[in-house]
Amino acid sequence: MNMRFLGTGAADIGVPDTCPCANCAAVRAAGGRSRRTYSSLLLDHSTLIDCGPTVPEQLTRLGNEGTTVVHLLMTHLHEDHAGSAAITELCRRAQQRGRTLTLWGGREAGRHVRDAVDASIPLSLGALQPFENVTVGDWQVTPLPARHMDDHPEAFVYLLSRNGRLLLYACDTGPLLDATVAHLRHCRLAAVVMEATFGLKSESDGIADLRKNHLNFPLAVAERGRLMDQGTVGPDTPWYATHLSLHHCPPHDESAAWLARHGLRLAWDGLRWSQQAAAPPDPRSSLGAETVDTAASPG
Repeated sequence: MNMRFLGTGAADIGVPDTCPCANCAAVRAAGGRSRRTYSSLLLDHSTLIDCGPTVPEQLTRLGNEGTTVVHLLMTHLHEDHAGSAAITELCRRAQQRGRTLTLWGGREAGRHVRDAVDASIPLSLGALQPFENVTVGDWQVTPLPARHMDDHPEAFVYLLSRNGRLLLYACDTGPLLDATVAHLRHCRLAAVVMEATFGLKSESDGIADLRKNHLNFPLAVAERGRLMDQGTVGPDTPWYATHLSLHHCPPHDESAAWLARHGLRLAWDGLRWSQQAAAPPDPRSSLGAETVDTAASPG
């Protein structure tokens, strides 16, 4: 299992460029890992989760590693996760290699993207239904309902499996729906990637979107506790926080330190993580040889 964080930011990645608040000033001053592009995850070079407007540029920076995407999993239709121009560019790149990009998502999402992409550009659609497993390249993928977009039935988090290892990718979502947690009850995850959009801000700070659409750091910690209580993750299961609001979250090092005290890791743009399955693979085990490329950082 190999994953590369192309982007780790929320919809407000450009706000620190002009916002005069103290937090945005601190993010500007810190630079480096504190600056983020739209959240997206590359799996084993060929499968991508979400494609916001910055994704083609991020893929270009990877060189050959970023030229082989043939499957795109969409979590939902918000522009920072499903940029029409960006998806069109991925379709063109696949076409130039003699391939056709397959977009996986709900039926409404598929129709929306197909209408937005030039009809002369090949694009294959794979329709997803909640809790129904499908084969996506080398991965087995189960879309699970997300708490997002007023619990829209086509907003998904993803349970992904390859070589006996299980990964949960959960962006965007508020606290996981009970049905989603129940589906995970008999799984043992090798890793979790989950949003933590609002940092340490809460409803008292005027964050109306919290809980019904997004998490903050304490809520992400609480979700880890829910899954630990039912054995879905263990205390050593890698758990990466992503999808950070640059306006609300402190700079990288400060945020990473808070999360580390609670057992979570903070992803950054360009981070590469891999885990090789122990032999024989045990679906109830998250053990394996783990590699984290700590040198990777924004270009």
